[in-house]
Amino acid sequence: MNESVQINPIYVIATPSPQEENAEITTSPQEENAQIITSTSPTSLLTPSESQLQFIEDRQDQPDFQPNLSMEINQEERTYVLERLDLLCKQVSHNRRVRIVRMWHGCNRETLPYLLSNGFATLGKIDDGWYGRAMYFTSSAKYALRYGNCLIMCYILLLNPFPVVTNDAPHGASPTTFRFYGRGNYKNYQCHYIPVAPTDRDPTTTDYRPPTNGIDGALYDELAVFQEINILPQVVVHFK
Repeated sequence: MNESVQINPIYVIATPSPQEENAEITTSPQEENAQIITSTSPTSLLTPSESQLQFIEDRQDQPDFQPNLSMEINQEERTYVLERLDLLCKQVSHNRRVRIVRMWHGCNRETLPYLLSNGFATLGKIDDGWYGRAMYFTSSAKYALRYGNCLIMCYILLLNPFPVVTNDAPHGASPTTFRFYGRGNYKNYQCHYIPVAPTDRDPTTTDYRPPTNGIDGALYDELAVFQEINILPQVVVHFK
């Protein structure tokens, strides 16, 4: 008999201002002078339903849900991308076979109440999305802050992510010509994972794409999730 998923609760610590140079977020509650802004209590952490956990676990070993990169361009780089995501999954301790990754979503204060009351699925209706019409997350709190002064830390259940590389989003090309622009999930892949870096040295740029020099050149990442049921919001962080 499978037990309910057990995920170690974390404390989210934030400096008072995200604009402060070198402002960071840490999961260490012992850091001196750090301030806990907003956190859910461990007893209120959201957990996935047993049926959804079993759904993913039953499929993750089936051939139809294994990454099939044999027909894709740049297979080696795509394999490296998946290995990077696997390393992130290993940072989350739990007692199930399903892979779980910790991710952040950034938003503004005006959007937050609507997002929490209506769910993440509404995000896919806001814009077409460079790497798919989806709900976007990142493993970097710093990168998530580019999208607003509120952060939501979530656990994401992973089945079979598709690795996106520079061939899918070439530098110099219009985002509307990207391989997955405005589209749903690719084939039977549950989500798209994209290591990204700025396309120029302008600190205000919003143009982040898979780097031309491979995954080693990626400063951040993005995870495009297509089904809200795989998203488990845990903590909301407000910056003053």
